[in-house]
Amino acid sequence: MTKEIRTINEYTRFRFNKKETVRGHFKFVNTKTLSLKDHERIKGGNAKALVLNKEFLLGDFDKDGLLNIDDKLPFKKSNETVEETKLSDSLFKVDKEFMNNQNKTNKILKDFRKIVAELKGQSINETRNSIDGRAKSPISLLNKSVNIGIVELTDKIGARYIGKNYDDLSQVRGEVLKHYTLIEQRDYYHDLRPDGYKGIHLIVKDRKNNVFEIQLNSERIRRISEFNHELYKTGRQNASQFTRLIKLAERADNGEPYALKTYNKLTDKKIKELLLNK
Repeated sequence: MTKEIRTINEYTRFRFNKKETVRGHFKFVNTKTLSLKDHERIKGGNAKALVLNKEFLLGDFDKDGLLNIDDKLPFKKSNETVEETKLSDSLFKVDKEFMNNQNKTNKILKDFRKIVAELKGQSINETRNSIDGRAKSPISLLNKSVNIGIVELTDKIGARYIGKNYDDLSQVRGEVLKHYTLIEQRDYYHDLRPDGYKGIHLIVKDRKNNVFEIQLNSERIRRISEFNHELYKTGRQNASQFTRLIKLAERADNGEPYALKTYNKLTDKKIKELLLNK
């Protein structure tokens, strides 16, 4: 049964035993609308994982009282659990942490906007277009912890400043470091990445001991990076074209006339075409 795809951050992988494997990777809009019959249609095959959202994991397909994430046979009534300790308990704990991180994110963004507003001589409202942030979703936290093997994630909470060029980003960085304790810094203008990406990433700690990440990007580089990220997640990224476009954006940030003229001709559609071009 085909459903509309949503953001990957809402999903994680959940392993079934050999008899209950599911073919392919499925992403559902509203799992409440899926009956047991719908799930039986996609059951079978050799796939070892199914991409699922939180609602899917915490459902109970066979109505045996065991949540799907804890049920060794989620399509057949049984008392067999995947682990002795309920995996759903861990998911609930992560979800609770996410809600707490969301509250922290709102306060951190308020402070960060105030810092930038004072630096730029703007009102806090004027900084809303250049500053955003997010708390990493519960499923994304679990997925990153499993796949990357990070015990203590430093990007559970993140804020981002979008500026004009490297000089602007450096100015904001200097002001940030007056207010927060620096834990780690990656300046990808000087510590070059293989793909050519440019930006400044800071891991900092505030007075309340909240650890979070601040990313500083130029508007042009942010635009290209966001298109590229979507393609990267689906395995359609053209790395060499991304590097070339980032170099063009950086030269335009520096005010080079030809680079500015060339970049300004790039529509969103054209950028996508170039990044997809093999």
